[in-house]
Amino acid sequence: MGGRSRGLAAGERRVEEGARAPAQGGPVFRLGDGLVNRCQFVEDHQRRYGVKRLCTIVGIARSSFYYWRRTAPTRAARQAADAQLAAQIRAVHRTSDGTYGVPRITAELREDGERVNHKRVARVMKTATGTTPSASAGRDGGQHPVRPGRGRQGAHTHAACAAGP
Repeated sequence: MGGRSRGLAAGERRVEEGARAPAQGGPVFRLGDGLVNRCQFVEDHQRRYGVKRLCTIVGIARSSFYYWRRTAPTRAARQAADAQLAAQIRAVHRTSDGTYGVPRITAELREDGERVNHKRVARVMKTATGTTPSASAGRDGGQHPVRPGRGRQGAHTHAACAAGP
């Protein structure tokens, strides 16, 4: 056998052929928003290791970390405002028996004097409920069942005809 041969130390595993190297940062930074997790990691460990070293290790620019730290109060205020908006959205959605979608909820909120954009209402609804119902989708979310033996409505189907002249 040519090539290098060395025994494996305790705890080491042989890398199988075709296996990829682990992603930079390991499993810690694969979950959720990578930049936020990385910046939070630097924030949590900066006293012991220093910002410059940690930013190099986790692969972010120091300016990104300092920007993330400087804008923390703004993010907190936006999250609080979004939580308040989510409560208002739930109330309007509840009074409509769950039939109002983003456009109608936006209109209701504007009638109540709330300055809000339909895109923000959709984003907050998505995070608060996991769905973004729209007025055009109806109660079934736009999913219309196919009638048995008919296929989808509007689809052109051709059947072979066995009758001759």
